[in-house]
Amino acid sequence: MSVARAFRSARPSSSVRRARHAAAAAIAAVAFAAIGLAGCNNKKAQPEATPDPATYDRVVGLFYAGLGALDSGVQNPLAAAIFTTMTQLAPAEPAGWADLAIANLRMSKDDAAVAALDEARTRLPDDDGLLVLAGLIASRGGKTDDAVKLWGDAVAKNPANVRAHFALAQELARQADPDADAQIRTHLAAILTADPTNLKAHLDSARAAARTGDKAGVKAGLDAIALRTAELVASTNPDQPDVAAQLPGMITDLQAAADGDVKALASRLAILDNLARSTQAFRTDLGKLASSDQAPGDLITTFLVLPTPSA
Repeated sequence: MSVARAFRSARPSSSVRRARHAAAAAIAAVAFAAIGLAGCNNKKAQPEATPDPATYDRVVGLFYAGLGALDSGVQNPLAAAIFTTMTQLAPAEPAGWADLAIANLRMSKDDAAVAALDEARTRLPDDDGLLVLAGLIASRGGKTDDAVKLWGDAVAKNPANVRAHFALAQELARQADPDADAQIRTHLAAILTADPTNLKAHLDSARAAARTGDKAGVKAGLDAIALRTAELVASTNPDQPDVAAQLPGMITDLQAAADGDVKALASRLAILDNLARSTQAFRTDLGKLASSDQAPGDLITTFLVLPTPSA
């Protein structure tokens, strides 16, 4: 099972996640003592086999404690220590290695992140989700060519991986190559096939269409966004009433202007993108495509090889 599919299909409900993370935060506070973390760090890694029941229970505890620490946003060093021990107890489970990579990435320890993710990919080499994460680490390390190849490999493995498509579209847009707009729109079209109402994908598609003078493409993107105007306004940050007031008129004006020179709309569409980020609706759709700069990397919240823990 791919990481992307596991994240979608096996991710617990919000209430379960809150309960698990609350419990995990408590576990994390006493992890070194309650789960024997410090002592385990001095032991040799066990053979790569399914752990015995007692060890499996400890691995489950460590896994959710590590997720709780990462989810807190302020306990990345503790998370790294917890996932390090988990990988020693269950080295065959890629989720522990991948989450260890994310913990290191969030501490700007790129070399350690690469090393941990290499361990995950050694055990699950064809997983498109791990390829997306590898591309993210490469990109943040300035290795753009490597990142593009990794994301391309992810798309080849799973053409429905919207995060890989979005990463490629973003990187191509950053390169500002006029010849890349066709590729960008191909990746955005793939995203919209999987998520037909995604606001960010529609806006980026309209921007790419504007750069090439495609009126129909600009109109299609803006019309799709206009259908969700009320949702955008309703979900605007309470402390930004000016944004809520501006959005409907801006969207309507852009729709009208799409009958003229659409190449001139590129900068106005960029402004719409910035304003829309003040709404929860837009941020939610963006979150379906990429992790935030403040918390890079998508946490792996379920085992990928070991049996799934019972409720």
